[in-house]
Order: sequence, then structure tokens, then C-alpha cells
Amino acid sequence: MQLPEFTRSTTLRWTLLVAGIFAASIVALLGFVYLKAKGDLTMRSDRVIATQIGVIAALLPERRLDAINEHLKLDPARVRLAGLFGSNGRRVAGNLDSLPPDLKTDNTVQGAVVDRIDQGGRERQAVRLIWFPPCFFALRSVWRWAPVPGSAS
Repeated sequence: MQLPEFTRSTTLRWTLLVAGIFAASIVALLGFVYLKAKGDLTMRSDRVIATQIGVIAALLPERRLDAINEHLKLDPARVRLAGLFGSNGRRVAGNLDSLPPDLKTDNTVQGAVVDRIDQGGRERQAVRLIWFPPCFFALRSVWRWAPVPGSAS
């Protein structure tokens, strides 16, 4: 089968080449904007969470439990996660079942997979967490393309 005459023309080839270069540059530009915005928004939200948890961690121990429970009660979308754990690793307050096994205690933001427990049941979630001594950390959900390891979905 022979292609029509216009498909073999130099004009069509140049048009397709320019259109391809234009499309590739648009994709590259959108990718650059996405990566910059993602990093900036992650950094900003990590700072907000660190500030919120810094306020809670500075409270007296008996007031801290009420602050954590109030923080979690004002979460109809189930996106807030917080946990207060004793020095032995047992949960004192919050909606997390246990500490992640690979938790680094160097006050840096890190990613982990945790078990959330609340009225909705138990659910594994990928999160970003911040460690605050003594044995206190706060988390937020992370949207992921891939399913969380060990989850049913």
C-alpha cells in the first residue's frame, strides 16, 4: 500500500517535527513547574506541622493529652494523624497503633508507613512524620501513586 503524496512532503515532515518539539517543551515545562511546586508545598506543610506539634509538645503533660485529642476530634476528613508514645514505645494518646520500626530520632522529616486506628477501623497509610522528643511525633497523609505496602487495596 502506497502512502498518499502529501505524507511524503517536506512541509508535512517539518510541521510534525515542530509540533513534536513544541509538545515536548510543554511537557518539560509542566514537569519543571510540578516538581518545584511539589517541593515548595511539601516544605511549607512540614513547617506548619512542626509549628503545630511544637506548640503541643511545649504544653504540660496533662494538657498535652487533651490537645492531641482535640486536634484529632476536629478532623472529619480523617487526614490528621498524631501520636504520643511513652519511653517504652507504648501508645499513650493519638490515633496511631505503634511507632514505625525504622523511625529515626534526629528531628528530621521522614517518610514511613503506619497503622491508623480510629472509629473507621484500622488502616495502613503512607505518611510524612516529624519526631519531637520526648517520644512524640506528628504525621500527615501522603498521596501516593502506588498502593501502601501491606494494604488491601
